Amino acid sequence: MSHDVKDNTMNPFSDPLWISQPHAGRSIAAALDTETTGLSPKQDSIIEIAVQLFEFDHATGEILENLDSYCGLQDPGHPISPEIQRITGISSQDVAGQAIDWSRVDELFTRADFLIAHNCAFDRKFVDPKSRVSGDKIWGCSSFGVDWRAKGFANSKLPDLCRTLGIEFQAHRAMSDVQAMLKLLAQVDSKSGRAHFAELVEGARRDVVWMAISGQTYNYKELIKQRGFRWSGEQKWWEKVVPAAELPTETAWVETTMPGVQTVTKPLDRRDRFR
Repeated sequence: MSHDVKDNTMNPFSDPLWISQPHAGRSIAAALDTETTGLSPKQDSIIEIAVQLFEFDHATGEILENLDSYCGLQDPGHPISPEIQRITGISSQDVAGQAIDWSRVDELFTRADFLIAHNCAFDRKFVDPKSRVSGDKIWGCSSFGVDWRAKGFANSKLPDLCRTLGIEFQAHRAMSDVQAMLKLLAQVDSKSGRAHFAELVEGARRDVVWMAISGQTYNYKELIKQRGFRWSGEQKWWEKVVPAAELPTETAWVETTMPGVQTVTKPLDRRDRFR
């Protein structure tokens, strides 16, 4: 199977999804976080959102300057459960009569080349139905868009990463999480000499392919998990998103490691990667 792979890394401004005009190698991104009443976008709702617009350097991934920000609360129309109040510190009294200004959120999103969040597949499920802009943006994930394990971290959870690096913050409040995420991404990788954010940017701009494997995989599940696949209990397969340029290597690994399993691949629009 062959794939046409576009390489936009040499000239970032040749990318039609990158809206910034060349200016000293800089572009703009929006970091965001949401606090919600639960885990299901069908049953639960956002009670807080924070957005930080910032400028960064393409070559180094250095976060240069905060440009604008917004943080808003939302009354969900029902009491916030004791568990969510305990996790977030947000009470029903805090959000009473409050409403997120989605026009303001979208104004910030519009100015950004792409949006980033920690485990953004979660945030996106809640944000896309409310925003007129986010669905057409490339998203980058500070949890899965940086190979934290390869850098020696035990996992990619924001509190654990920050604790390891001595970054203090109030977990599960939206703006605090955003600021902690940006401090984390601004740290310079000891091997590459560039900020972790550079890896996230490059990954967000690569063409990607969705890949799933199914069949007799039970005896290989630990190997599959170590390879970065996630189990879909609903579909009964293992899946992950692979950079298009790495698909032949990934396919060869599957065929060599697990002869006889079924493999399905599908090119993804970069804007759909975490949808």
